[in-house]
Amino acid sequence: MASKSKKKKSSKKSKKRSFVYKQRTTDTIKKRAAQQGGAYDSVTRSEFNDFKPKDGHFNLRILPATFGDRDHYGLETFVHYGIGVDDATYLCVNKTFNEDCAICVASEKAKAEGLDEFSNQISARKRVSMFLIDRDNEEDGPIVWMAPWTFDRDLAALSVHKKSGKLIQIDEPDEGYDVEFTKEGAGLKTKYFGLQVDRDSSPLSDDHDVATQWLDYIQENPLDTVFNKYEYDYLEKMVAGTSHKGDDDEESSESGSDSDSGSDSDSDSDSSSDSETDSGSDSDSASDSDSESDSDSEESESEPTPKKKKSKKKKTAKSKKVDKKLSKVKKKKRN
Repeated sequence: MASKSKKKKSSKKSKKRSFVYKQRTTDTIKKRAAQQGGAYDSVTRSEFNDFKPKDGHFNLRILPATFGDRDHYGLETFVHYGIGVDDATYLCVNKTFNEDCAICVASEKAKAEGLDEFSNQISARKRVSMFLIDRDNEEDGPIVWMAPWTFDRDLAALSVHKKSGKLIQIDEPDEGYDVEFTKEGAGLKTKYFGLQVDRDSSPLSDDHDVATQWLDYIQENPLDTVFNKYEYDYLEKMVAGTSHKGDDDEESSESGSDSDSGSDSDSDSDSSSDSETDSGSDSDSASDSDSESDSDSEESESEPTPKKKKSKKKKTAKSKKVDKKLSKVKKKKRN
């Protein structure tokens, strides 16, 4: 009869694991999911989330101002589009904060040299920045939107009751008003229509603690602190097209794989120009307005999608083209 061998119980105790798992946060994962492969500069600092509406209907709550004199929820923001070989976008620190701006200087210099088209191309365009809550994504908390100035204009018109002339405080935390609109198209063909203000007031959030958290956040991070301010010399090189971010970087360890290069974008089709805003409310409530957007008379403010990084040979050709234009202008003046 075969004897059954008994398994000996191990006398050794399991070694205590020293590794401690740290759970990832939702914010971290969202940032990773939205990361970009290109080394493109951004107008806003990376720790702030931007509102980039796709096509569709939106319901928003605009947050009150926590900067300056606080006479308006929005901050007039001027931006330079299509700068350098990457068609990058930069804050105009001159018109926004009254500081020296290398791009403005380049624009003025180009105009003096007779290059009016190029001067206008890189000149600053007006936006209105604001903090808001996207009602469909409240878990994101306060996010930044550099809205077309026409949107702010039309919303201001809707904030005054047509019959009584009473001002509707849409950004009031406890008894403010949500705003809704529909967005279609991209770039120069972007349209915001059906803009209206809710008939009834509502609190910023039904949860007092959440509302307090949001208000604390915008107090700690006022709008005038959310932007990237690049060095004067760096912007001077960028606008000249003689240098772009990543020129001096070491070659990527994944140089053989660039399948997503050129597909990254800060614009997300939202940075439309001063696109048409159709306030489509017919009621006598807070949403009543006769305001219409004169899109035909407005300047284009389209934010381009960053392109693939061009080779130094291409960049040099561009520089030569500008030099050629300048020499032609100077030759005409001499004659």
